[in-house]
Amino acid sequence: TEQDIAPLITIYQRSRTEGLLPSAAVGNVIRALIMSPRFLFRIEDSDAENAEPYLVSEYDLISRLSFFLWSQPPDPAQFQFVEQKDLSQESDLRLLVQEMLKDERTK
Repeated sequence: TEQDIAPLITIYQRSRTEGLLPSAAVGNVIRALIMSPRFLFRIEDSDAENAEPYLVSEYDLISRLSFFLWSQPPDPAQFQFVEQKDLSQESDLRLLVQEMLKDERTK
């Protein structure tokens, strides 16, 4: 998004006005990206600043399950499942988890 890109453009422009070559300025941008908490940690889109318990979105839930069971992001089949089912229903959530547990990646 514009909000994500604006600070990186500022870093690049500041580096260039300080006399750095374009390649060095890009290096500063890459350093900033790698040091960003959003790069280092998986941050969910839900209302994380809310101090009260809250339900995470279905996409955050499938992501949590996938990283917990498979140590990797969800695949297209899981996203398709989320689009077709309602994970707030225990039966749908149970079905999803059972399917994920059958997968080789669970081992």
